[in-house]
Amino acid sequence: MITIYIKKFKNEEEENAKGFSRLIKNIYKFIIDKFNILQIKKITENKKIYLIPNINKTSIYKRVLRNIKKEKTKTEKVQIVLEKEIKQYIEFFQGYKIIDGRNIFFNSIEDILNIILKENLLELQDVYILTNYYQEKNINLIRNLASKVKTVNVITKEIQKYKNLESMMEEWGIPIVVSNNKRKSLKKAKIIINLDFSKEELEKYIIYRNAVIINLNLEKITNLKAFDGIVIKDIRDRFR
Repeated sequence: MITIYIKKFKNEEEENAKGFSRLIKNIYKFIIDKFNILQIKKITENKKIYLIPNINKTSIYKRVLRNIKKEKTKTEKVQIVLEKEIKQYIEFFQGYKIIDGRNIFFNSIEDILNIILKENLLELQDVYILTNYYQEKNINLIRNLASKVKTVNVITKEIQKYKNLESMMEEWGIPIVVSNNKRKSLKKAKIIINLDFSKEELEKYIIYRNAVIINLNLEKITNLKAFDGIVIKDIRDRFR
């Protein structure tokens, strides 16, 4: 399956023109904008980002579709993730599977962790998951990660419900730790997966200053007090 992320061309030109003078960068940006040139960035063999300078010039979508058609073969299917601003033009993509980028992000957690860790082994890591909801999707993520990392620590206000899961996992020989101590729970947390905590809730906790936070909440997490770590907020950040 080939996944194509279709996004508005914003500041990527700075990355593509890196090392050039400001004049060259401005010329580069002018040409891209004037002729509405479609930019294609290859992430992996099966993942690409299509960048569109002017999303309101609908002629660009013919070019997008021509390129998507080339990606599609008898053995490879294509699924598309549309940026919010481009969803108004969803009719151009009839016949293709349109999926929610957040779901991909959620389902790619293990891959994201391996990229973050680089040469460090996933099975030696303590991972901290923040959630206020006891629901199947969250439970499945916890179960899956718990079998692949050293320890999963669940930080939640639903203590009793997740304590029941903790007991069940313990019977299977897979330990998880459930807590909600605002002073201690995240003090040593180097890898945090935020499923649904708001910024306001996060700021009630003492967080390890250099932690990596994978933010799956729709609310952006920025400018946390006394925090110098990294917040990975969407699928694009994963590949920077």
